[in-house]
Amino acid sequence: MTVVADSLTEFGRLSGLQVNATKSCTSAFLTDLEQEMVEFGGALIPVATHTFRYLEIRIFRHPQDILGGNLLQAVNFLKPRTAFWTTLPLSVACRLALAKMVLLPRLLNYFATLPVVVPAPVFRILNTLLTELAWGTGRRKVSLPKLQLPVLGGCMGAPDLNLHETGLTPAQVENGQLHGLLCPGMSAPRNTPYYFRWP
Repeated sequence: MTVVADSLTEFGRLSGLQVNATKSCTSAFLTDLEQEMVEFGGALIPVATHTFRYLEIRIFRHPQDILGGNLLQAVNFLKPRTAFWTTLPLSVACRLALAKMVLLPRLLNYFATLPVVVPAPVFRILNTLLTELAWGTGRRKVSLPKLQLPVLGGCMGAPDLNLHETGLTPAQVENGQLHGLLCPGMSAPRNTPYYFRWP
């Protein structure tokens, strides 16, 4: 810890920036550190033993908890909002624009930063939310795959979440360095992405 503290102090001296110790925590994932606080550069920093937040993503000690602690919580956060939006007197085009402005950016953040492949059951839930948002309480007149066809082809251009996830995730999942960070001691898979089993 003293080497890290010295490095950050030197960085602060050269750049004029300071580390905010009140927003910092240290991870004890790879050690058996039992302390609750560690002294770091004259300040006490909490030790995260099970989870910590980094770039709005919760990192867990056990990789199989990453999906449930991040994306599934976001889905549970979005469900009541989409239920409320279905009651608003909006056209299908407005509802899909709402999905593109509110739902899509939040989900894309998780797709881009989570080091796991999102399983099919989660996409079924997300597609159900999107369909319910598009049609509200009324009868579904067009299927979701047809709504997802391009606007230039005469359709609505609804977001295809599976396509977005496919474009964002594999580059990170197949990264051997990331695999080594998440699962130390396990050999990295060869030519295949690392998949976590969906319960």
